[in-house]
Amino acid sequence: MSYFTRLTDIVTCNLSDLLDGESDPQVAITQIIVEIERGVASAERSMTTASSTRERLRRELDEHRERIDHWNDQARNWLKTGDERQARLSLICKSEVEDLVGAAVFLAADASAFMTGQVVRVDGGFTSGLLWPIPLDD
Repeated sequence: MSYFTRLTDIVTCNLSDLLDGESDPQVAITQIIVEIERGVASAERSMTTASSTRERLRRELDEHRERIDHWNDQARNWLKTGDERQARLSLICKSEVEDLVGAAVFLAADASAFMTGQVVRVDGGFTSGLLWPIPLDD
């Protein structure tokens, strides 16, 4: 019989309640300790994975910030040459990268801690209906 199904069960358990109905409390305590050790090991693996993911995202964010600086510089250079159209295109590219950075910052932050298995679309509003209705073939 398993005593715990989640790590929170371990944290919130009352050992006296668990042992009251056991015929052999010593065996039960041994089993409880094994389950606690497994739960803690699993939590440690999750924390390691989360830490490495956070570090990877920080590196990606730094790369995106460099791209943003690049597009800003490109826009300034185009303005100096008098080509406003190219400057606007550079700023559009910069905006696209900034949108990605915003989503990545959110996902790397504690604010997204309870998000699991979600798809976060960063598409400039396309899927929210900006280009709707999409014509259907009859």
